[in-house]
Amino acid sequence: MTSKVLAKIKELQNLEGNAKCTDCDSEDVSWAVINHGFFVCVQCAGAHRHIGVEYSQVRSTELDVGCWDEKLFTEFRIKGNKLARKKFEKHVPAYFMTPRECPNPLVRKYWIETKYVAKQFENEAGKVLMPEQAMLGWLMKCNDAGRWQKR
Repeated sequence: MTSKVLAKIKELQNLEGNAKCTDCDSEDVSWAVINHGFFVCVQCAGAHRHIGVEYSQVRSTELDVGCWDEKLFTEFRIKGNKLARKKFEKHVPAYFMTPRECPNPLVRKYWIETKYVAKQFENEAGKVLMPEQAMLGWLMKCNDAGRWQKR
């Protein structure tokens, strides 16, 4: 039974678009976000767990084989990483830093929170929330003492 489930999961991971992590493009897709139907790497899985089960329900593709049923397999066949990116990254601004460009854990955490909790990139109008008006036009720099100063 377990080997059949693992074989079906492997088959899903080999479908077009599912071979790389949805959030960072890592080739390790050993975790699944079962409420959205896509695969992620172990680092992104940790960030998804951090945002809570109301946003992301994360399961290991190797250890949590008991949760996989035909309904879940069908959902992953229909959705997958490609469709998830199309939905959750519809309006990502060019200036927005992602874990694909910078593997920093803070960038990863912020990317996942912005993408799945705030759903900031699904906005139909393509408008991304900007800083408060008072801060627009300011360029800040952190000095050696750790204080932020206007440049």
